[in-house]
Amino acid sequence: MTHIQVDEHHNVARDFYDWKPSVNPLSQLELCLDAYRRARGAKPPLNERLNQWFQTHRKLVIAVETIIGAILVQTFNTFFSTGMQFRMIDLRLLYIVLIATAYGVFPGLLASLLMCASLAQSYMTNGLDAASLFFWYENWVPFILYIALGGAVGYAHTKQEEDNQFVKHQNEILTDRSNYLRSLYDDSQRIKETYRSELIQSQSGFGKVYDVVQRLSVFEQGEIFLQSVPIIEDVLSCDSVAIFTVDDKSADFARLQVCSEGVRNEVPTSIDLVKKHEIINALTEEDVWVNRGLVEDMPDYVACIRDQDKLRVLITLRNVSYEQMNVYYLNQIRVLVRLMGNFLVKAWEYQKANLSANYIGDTIIMPAKRFNEQLSYARSMQQRRLATYRLLRLKTHGETIEQLDSSIHRFVRSSDFLGIGMDGNLYLLAMQVTDETEHFLIDRFRSLGWDCDFIRDERVTI
Repeated sequence: MTHIQVDEHHNVARDFYDWKPSVNPLSQLELCLDAYRRARGAKPPLNERLNQWFQTHRKLVIAVETIIGAILVQTFNTFFSTGMQFRMIDLRLLYIVLIATAYGVFPGLLASLLMCASLAQSYMTNGLDAASLFFWYENWVPFILYIALGGAVGYAHTKQEEDNQFVKHQNEILTDRSNYLRSLYDDSQRIKETYRSELIQSQSGFGKVYDVVQRLSVFEQGEIFLQSVPIIEDVLSCDSVAIFTVDDKSADFARLQVCSEGVRNEVPTSIDLVKKHEIINALTEEDVWVNRGLVEDMPDYVACIRDQDKLRVLITLRNVSYEQMNVYYLNQIRVLVRLMGNFLVKAWEYQKANLSANYIGDTIIMPAKRFNEQLSYARSMQQRRLATYRLLRLKTHGETIEQLDSSIHRFVRSSDFLGIGMDGNLYLLAMQVTDETEHFLIDRFRSLGWDCDFIRDERVTI
């Protein structure tokens, strides 16, 4: 058995054995804890248990209370009817109102019938026989009033209770819907955060795809290049990345756009593709070339991005470790480069569809707004030490845009940008120009007869 020495802070199972857990126990911990709490809930107090029992046996409780109340009323009428104060109060009527108000129409009618029986018994006790009670209609009045009052008051209570139940039911429905939607939202957010955390934090299996897509989902080529180098460095664990573009029609040269700070002095600002025919020929069949021969002064990996079968972008990786020269790392490069390619192609299509906003007429001169956007990207790249630039002002003397374009467009590199300022002067955004090479740029344009100077202030917009 092979003994493996691994730092304890590394993910041994994931990195060495390529093991991936199918279920994250931490994501299920909260659900299990809630289920345990429900199963082991505390015993409710006595008053809550009694209240629950009364709610469960509500009809029995109402019947018992109605009968007990009737007995109490009958007892009071029997033993205390001689008192003057009780002759002024109709306890039967009060009893009917209380029962009907508290329990509704059916208990109210039951209380009315009980009081009717109590009243009839009282009449008979006072010497009135059943025949007289039945045939003398004036004796019916209290019976009719008892029944009518019990039904009316009980109906009002029942109607109010039904309305309350309806409102309560509708409220419960809305609450259930709201809780369901909230639970769905919370579940989706938890799942999203779980997957996002796993995707972003995973260092194997290309788990950072989600973060890559989020950062590259733009329609500006400059913004994509600005984000690409940090993404490649982070995902591929390589700090020697360079990105070149091939924009000239003959496809003889590739111009440097951005690169890692550590290889700025190693990477040329342009590549003669004719001299690199071995790499270019290999890239016609595969999208990634590997320096399997370990040839010196050559990148370890070269990947390409094509648009309509035309070579548009080259991505080079240097100084990769020996452990990264494998199929797994190669597949990571392929997936990442294809993602970048998809977004770059969309950006190019977007720019083609908006040529009128990007350039003035059929010239290569940009309007001020569009040029300032490119200037902003260049400044961001320089601040992050991904690229260098110089802003050159070319003074004009009343020439038209077409005249300016015809006199200068042959001398502007494909990686540079030319714009017209609000002051009427031309401005050249020259990429990958350093302190050591800037004099070549200004001497070339001065030799062509241009009155020009550098703009050093990084806060200036044209």
